[in-house]
Formats: sequence, C-alpha cells, structure tokens
Amino acid sequence: MIWRWALVVILLVLILWSANQTLFCWWAAGGPPTPHPEFYRHWGNIFFGLTCGLIVLTGALIVSNVRALRKRKR
Repeated sequence: MIWRWALVVILLVLILWSANQTLFCWWAAGGPPTPHPEFYRHWGNIFFGLTCGLIVLTGALIVSNVRALRKRKR
C-alpha cells in the first residue's frame, strides 16, 4: 500500500516538472524574440496535454487509494 502513495508523490513531482516545461515553452514562444516561436508553442501545447493527463491520472490514483483504505478498515 505504501508504494501506491509513493507513486502519487512521484506523479505530483512529474506534474510540477511538466507544468514548468509548459510555462517555459509558452513564455519562450511569446516573450523574448526567438527565431522559431512556433517550435516553442508546439512543445508548450504538448507539455500542457501531458500535464493535464498526469493530473487526471494522479486524481484517479488518489481516489483509488482512498477507496482501498476505506475497504481495508471495514
């Protein structure tokens, strides 16, 4: 059971990393002058999708862990 909560922590760290990459790429696409802003915009969108997927996966795992704890207590 501990490994499931450890996985939640790992996923939370991955969410933070992916969100950081998303914000950097979007900033690079619209902030400083760059030769190819569409490259950064494209990768920002990819990282945004990854971040959203990780949030959904982490939420589902947390719900599953809580249900398993409740079932175990009965």
